[in-house]
Amino acid sequence: MAKVDVSVKAPKVGKEATLQYDFGNDLDDAVAKFGAGVVFSNFVQNAIIVLQGAMRSRLQKGGDVAALATIWKPGVKLQAVARDPKAAAIAAFATMSAEEKKKFLADLKAAG
Repeated sequence: MAKVDVSVKAPKVGKEATLQYDFGNDLDDAVAKFGAGVVFSNFVQNAIIVLQGAMRSRLQKGGDVAALATIWKPGVKLQAVARDPKAAAIAAFATMSAEEKKKFLADLKAAG
């Protein structure tokens, strides 16, 4: 894996670029190149972003976010959480305008 293509787009200025960067062949090589502190801090930063995604998904689906503290592991896919229909409706309602909320409530009443 010596060199990896890293690409970026800057749409505001209509430019893009690609370069090759050597992150190392494995963990030991990366630690030798950059130091254990840098490798670990970058691991933690990336793991936080992935964990935040899992938390966001649980929040949106009405799942147990606190449970992630014991079941989540970096690199291991979580079992899908079924969407709680009540939580989904509440989340959608929170983003509606006053007019949309009024119509939504009327539709709910009409549905029975």
